Amino acid sequence: MSNVIRQTLKLEPTDAIDIEADMGIDSRMRIELRNILQCILAPKISLTVNGVSEAKSVKHLAMRVREIILQDNVKEV
Repeated sequence: MSNVIRQTLKLEPTDAIDIEADMGIDSRMRIELRNILQCILAPKISLTVNGVSEAKSVKHLAMRVREIILQDNVKEV
């Protein structure tokens, strides 16, 4: 997740990311972040831009993605 955030925010690999801090991303970055995550995780999850928008921190976004994956796995069983 950190690498995806770094890519979206155009950060260097050595830049630290505070997973608890507000991501502070604009609507274009939210769409880009959603698209990157969707490409990486598809077809496992379907993540909306609103789903990304609701996540205020990297930690919250990671927890949301995990929750979606776990819900989908339960439905398949």
